[in-house]
Amino acid sequence: MKKIYFTITALLVTLCLAGCSLPVNITPDQPQPDEPSADYAALYDGTLRRVREVVIDGFDTTQNTDGCTGIQEITTSLEPDEALNSIGYSIQDLSGDGVPELIIASIEDNGDLIRYGSQLLSVYTLAGDVPVLTLEGWARNRYSLLENGDIFHSGSGGAMYTAFGTYRLSHDGTALDCREFYFTDETFEGSGEVSLYYSTTDEWNTDTAEELHITSDEFFAIRDDMELNVQYIDLIPFSEFR
Repeated sequence: MKKIYFTITALLVTLCLAGCSLPVNITPDQPQPDEPSADYAALYDGTLRRVREVVIDGFDTTQNTDGCTGIQEITTSLEPDEALNSIGYSIQDLSGDGVPELIIASIEDNGDLIRYGSQLLSVYTLAGDVPVLTLEGWARNRYSLLENGDIFHSGSGGAMYTAFGTYRLSHDGTALDCREFYFTDETFEGSGEVSLYYSTTDEWNTDTAEELHITSDEFFAIRDDMELNVQYIDLIPFSEFR
């Protein structure tokens, strides 16, 4: 899996992180980032402009708003300037096929020297030079990049229905391949009790999944351990996109 690149020097990261509490893990030997190819940036330009319009104005029923649910959640009550500094993007190859993906994410730190975040709101790749949506995240359907290049997912459908797991982008970046999937389900209808399950597919199917005989605390500790490896991504705020 290709490394996530950062646009700042390791020394500057060290100085900046000394004053903040985000659990970003950055090592001094990380290379300087390369600017994305102008051709790739141009191919994603239309998508970036569409997203920027949603950031500023919200949904328009005449627009294609695929990939914008989480963006709308974050920006709906914000003034335009604040909204533009709350959402950022990065163009980098996540799948390792040599074609960079477009990442749209929420900015969790918006200081003068560094802007980064971990909540992926949408990821696009190119299929025949046309941007296609690979994943879309929002508050109850969250995605984050892990340090090993996997994608962490956590979702909820109510008190009894929770799921989390890890995925990897397919080589062409157009799909998510499940690596491990944990979920809860009602033990039987009307019981009010919850059972815990594990699967290597992301099918919410109690008949094919393995039931886990562990405590609820142990179950959610697995999720918490996964989240410890979330990778923060350096982002360009939409306030700088022209």
